Amino acid sequence: MSQPPPLPREDDPFAPVFVVGYMHSGTTLLHNMLAAHPSVFAAADETRFFGYLPLITELYPDLGDDGTLADLIAMVMDLIAHGDPARLRAAPRRYRPAGYDDAGDAIAAVIDAIGPDRRYGMVFRRTFEHLARRAGKTRWLEKTPQHVFTIDDILRDIPGARFVEIVRDPRDILASKKKRKQAMRGRVATQADQIKALERVYEPLWESLEWRLALRAGQQAAARYPDRVHSLRYEDLVADPERVLAAACAFAGLDFSPDMLDVRWWNTAEGDRSGRTGVVSDAVGRWQRSLSAPEVAVCQRVTGAQLRRAGYPVVPVPARAWPGALGLAIRAGFGLIDRLIRRWRLGGTPFLKNTLKNYARELRKLVRG
Repeated sequence: MSQPPPLPREDDPFAPVFVVGYMHSGTTLLHNMLAAHPSVFAAADETRFFGYLPLITELYPDLGDDGTLADLIAMVMDLIAHGDPARLRAAPRRYRPAGYDDAGDAIAAVIDAIGPDRRYGMVFRRTFEHLARRAGKTRWLEKTPQHVFTIDDILRDIPGARFVEIVRDPRDILASKKKRKQAMRGRVATQADQIKALERVYEPLWESLEWRLALRAGQQAAARYPDRVHSLRYEDLVADPERVLAAACAFAGLDFSPDMLDVRWWNTAEGDRSGRTGVVSDAVGRWQRSLSAPEVAVCQRVTGAQLRRAGYPVVPVPARAWPGALGLAIRAGFGLIDRLIRRWRLGGTPFLKNTLKNYARELRKLVRG
């Protein structure tokens, strides 16, 4: 297998941007801001491509076969255009993307661009580049929060990629996920809703642990690739959007424009796709009204030092909250099997093994602490 190409120059005008973080951290807001840039071609929604690689390699095992390669390119084209996770999991053989009158020509062009280096990440890269050129854009943008765990894999095939990581108070993330779970009740009719519902379970202990894992993954990636990872806080973005977004644009090599702040407001927790535009900060600190004292106690106990280092103050928790916090921990223990089954359904056995390994490592540190 050939080696990845060398890193491009820092001023490479075609370097893609990946928005990463933890779910409900404001990745959609940040994505919409960057996608408003006139030079940027953006995926419709999360592709989850690198997180799903174990599944993708099972569906498309031999990229040396021209038919298999063409099918994978077609699936990626459709995934970028529609962002529906059900399309990835149910992708059949001889799959063809909807909405492309010249799909055959487009697939052939991507195959030519890939050349002999038929790696899965290279397929993703060349397909995205083709669609960006087709749209008359010079940069492309992808937002999948979970890609914070796969930065090494992405850079192996896309060495010029930039990553903008957004971090948010985990207590506000819990408040957002709690509200979203309530909004999802009874809404699992379609296949897409069923797959999304797998991610919308709400367990304060495991959500807090996964926030800790995501924060650590971002910090480690930033230490390894300081010129490839830029981190910002959701609270800073909504408090001073022009300054914070301008810094992110400078890192990504994009010219900042105030028009990028006039984004459509979308509350993912409530499914609100209203016509409201602009940056709002009314979700900051919502956990103080939404979370119970036991939920706050669990979150702060799990996130601990990482919470403080990220700049979020720890609040006192009344003693009466701890019996309830213990009950939440016990419930989370019983719910672990269900949670792991959901992870297995999302990404297969390799994804499940990686989740177990990460959980075990962080739980050992938590117990020792």
